[in-house]
Amino acid sequence: MANRILIVGLDGVTFRIIKPLVSKGKLPTFSNLMKNGIHGILSSTVPPITAPAWTSFTTGKNPGKHGLFHFTTFKKNSYDHSLVNATLIKSKTMFRLASEAGKRVISINVPITYPPEQLNGIVVSGMLSPINATFTHPASLSQELRDDGYIIDMLNQPLIEPEQRFDLAKKMAAKRLEVSSRILSENNWDLAMLVFVGADRLQHNIWDRMDLLREFYIYQDSLLAKLLEIVDDSTYIMFMSDHGFTPTKAAFFVNQWLANEGYLKKHYWRVAPPLMIGDLIGTEQRTLKFRVKNVIKNIVAHLTRGKLLDYPQISINYKKSKAFANPSEIIFINLKGREASGKIEPGEEYEKIKREIAEKLKKLTDPQTGEKILEDAIIKDDMYSGEYFDKAPDIGLVPKEDGYALVGMRPHHSYIRRDFRMKSFHSMNGIFLLSGQDIIKDKECETLQMVDCMPTVLHILGVPIPEDVDGRVLKNLFIEGSQLRIKEPERQGPSQISGREFEKALDEDERLMEEQLKGLGYLT
Repeated sequence: MANRILIVGLDGVTFRIIKPLVSKGKLPTFSNLMKNGIHGILSSTVPPITAPAWTSFTTGKNPGKHGLFHFTTFKKNSYDHSLVNATLIKSKTMFRLASEAGKRVISINVPITYPPEQLNGIVVSGMLSPINATFTHPASLSQELRDDGYIIDMLNQPLIEPEQRFDLAKKMAAKRLEVSSRILSENNWDLAMLVFVGADRLQHNIWDRMDLLREFYIYQDSLLAKLLEIVDDSTYIMFMSDHGFTPTKAAFFVNQWLANEGYLKKHYWRVAPPLMIGDLIGTEQRTLKFRVKNVIKNIVAHLTRGKLLDYPQISINYKKSKAFANPSEIIFINLKGREASGKIEPGEEYEKIKREIAEKLKKLTDPQTGEKILEDAIIKDDMYSGEYFDKAPDIGLVPKEDGYALVGMRPHHSYIRRDFRMKSFHSMNGIFLLSGQDIIKDKECETLQMVDCMPTVLHILGVPIPEDVDGRVLKNLFIEGSQLRIKEPERQGPSQISGREFEKALDEDERLMEEQLKGLGYLT
């Protein structure tokens, strides 16, 4: 009998919260899976951001091969961005490879799967799917799900209280379980994957409400128990997350540091504080009371100085900058021939400034505490390879556990802010759990790499693995002497593709998706 596997993606879920709750008996589903299988840390991509991480999971490749480095990509001959989508992924995913091998696949809410591929099975696209688009295969399922109250993702709603946000996350997760259970029960499948995103959305916004976060993890565990009731004991089960989460003590304004070091120049303009509508209804992740108080404080401060019409706003002056972070976790050298107004010559000048900035960032410390700000700053040569290497950011920033949120610009010279709204940030440490008949039981394994998951899944399914993947089959997870441990993985030719054509999202849909990303702190 052929193997089948159910993958449950839990966006942003972290062992920091799971393990203490497991030790108290609060997460029986996680506890059972850990006892009956193997678990460990799953290291994310650099940066540990949804778009490149999930895509590396599904393709088994580093971003230099699949082409997605963040949520956005530069428009041609411009410093403006457009949002990424599945047509920009330059490699076949595990779903397509399994489908081509004759397997039945189900993909529900996996990020960056819009527009949905026409596979041998069912696809319900996930994060960055336009609300008004056809987000499913078959197409008829889209309206059916809308009529049923299905929620693709939580929209940016900055004015709501933590308890309201918690209730919305529960509602979204419950509907995801209901729809997924129905689809899995009513259809034959060999490879199924569904992704829950509620924990990530809450952790971005209410890390200081750990009571609610713990309650959500407990609620999510109960949903996972119901989900596992519909699969038999012969099904392999994988739980994983694309990155972890960590509390932060302050914010590191990357572009401000670049400006202080002479690598970046700014544009300034001034408006009155009352006109800063974003302070009231923008991406601030606190209550309305908090934001009104903040606006009043700004107005009073400017009136005291007699400068009501003197509120600074800042953007990057790209024409005069040598380097910039956009988005804030990745740094680009303003390279001639690549950037629209490139300033740095390719070759020796480029290599010098790239390595110089990286070395400075590796040693950078908090001026008040003396603590290192970053875990690492890695040049592209040491983290990317492949056809899209030239388009890759030049430096990737690796955040520390219990460290600093990475953000963009601020209107004065200090690059550290301790009262910043973001109290948590992505960490490199995602989670991995795998159980099944040939899987080692009750053991914690060494840290695994994101790209290793896809070839391991294909090996379990008996699907040949493309020769150009970066990942390896994790044979050490299988019991000594088992068929999956003994058998050599089958191979096939490269899985690189040129991408797909699709109709662009409506402007309003794209605006809503950008607002969501701003609300989560991904874009500024």
